[in-house]
Amino acid sequence: MLLVACVTPATVGENDPPDIDGDGSHQGDDCDDLEPRAAPGLDEICDGIDNDCDGGIDREDCMRLEEHIQTMRLDLLVVVDNTHSMQPYQAAVAASFDDLLQWIVGTDRDAHVGVTTMDMWNEDAQGRLLTANGRRFIDPSLEYADALAWAAEAIQVETDDDLFGEWAFDAAHAAMTRYDTAENTGFRREDAHLAVLFVTNGDDEQSDLDALGFVTAMRALPGAADFAAHAVVSDGPECASIPGVQYLAAAQLTGGLTESICASPDFGQFLSAVGQVSAQHGLLDRFPLAEPALPGSLQVSYTVAEGVVIALTDEEVLLTRDQRTVVLLAPPPPNGAKVRVEYRLDESAL
Repeated sequence: MLLVACVTPATVGENDPPDIDGDGSHQGDDCDDLEPRAAPGLDEICDGIDNDCDGGIDREDCMRLEEHIQTMRLDLLVVVDNTHSMQPYQAAVAASFDDLLQWIVGTDRDAHVGVTTMDMWNEDAQGRLLTANGRRFIDPSLEYADALAWAAEAIQVETDDDLFGEWAFDAAHAAMTRYDTAENTGFRREDAHLAVLFVTNGDDEQSDLDALGFVTAMRALPGAADFAAHAVVSDGPECASIPGVQYLAAAQLTGGLTESICASPDFGQFLSAVGQVSAQHGLLDRFPLAEPALPGSLQVSYTVAEGVVIALTDEEVLLTRDQRTVVLLAPPPPNGAKVRVEYRLDESAL
């Protein structure tokens, strides 16, 4: 993709020759004063233009140019307690879910949101994603209003009077590893931030995994080293139900957020915070290259607004061992930013 900027002619002195294209090189010095990408001293980029005005176009050592649009990528699994006592809490979370979705659904945002229950007893559950409005999960093809309607229906899952116990950790882990089931195919992506939100008024006392085992297992999944657990659970003196000790521990181990399910019928502020944190963690910090880059040749920058370009230093950029991926060690660019990567080809790595 080639981006051409609108350039305002540079200010020149009364006796200076003009600089029509505003690239800092005046007529007589500039080999093409109508082309801002051509001027003495510029790097030669592989773009069909004599960028450095040396009379050659796209030499063998020209800089490759690749551009990316920063896009938040997030896989959020909501694990809902479907015992009978949860009906009012499900409704309250569903009513406030707009506060979460506003941060992760929309332009330049690539979020998957799925819902499962804590039921590992029934064979038709066991980590399988629930279907609502004919869909198994929210994805970028869904309009915002439809995504909100989907979440409201999915979260208010039918409760089971005969269900006893909670297997939330086992269910969440099963949801991530059941790639062979039709219900879960396509939900989990290895290049997306993975987060789980538990909604329950009990505690996990049946799972084979405890909090530490659960977090360890989730972070061992491909691409899930920064996995985060969040929880709306029984916590505090206002709760008469069993404290969600295991869920609180999982959240603490992963830097997740928690809220007492008994504190208020309005979970909007908490869900908004979960949305903001998840969106930030979902920003890409890795960008693939079409060809292997020569070590030491990387130049990475990104544009956050018209005319505002942030150039990263060598210390803020890492080239992977295969020389085909750029890793940003600095905070990732904001959503929608244009990321520009220039590099020289390492033919020995082809």
